[in-house]
Amino acid sequence: MNIDVHTLLSLALVNLSQLPKCSCIYFVIQDSRIIYIGQTTNLADRWTGHHKLSQLIPILYEDA
Repeated sequence: MNIDVHTLLSLALVNLSQLPKCSCIYFVIQDSRIIYIGQTTNLADRWTGHHKLSQLIPILYEDA
């Protein structure tokens, strides 16, 4: 099965406060490249509480 991640719901990192409190598998995408895939039971808590955002920021902005 192929999934086109660009057809899924998306949210920019600057809008993390809008994340739902639901279980899911999620992707961090830069341009057309998937740089991280994760799974959680509460997406909002995962990103606001203990996610590796500080490790992803340098990857996301390495070409800037």
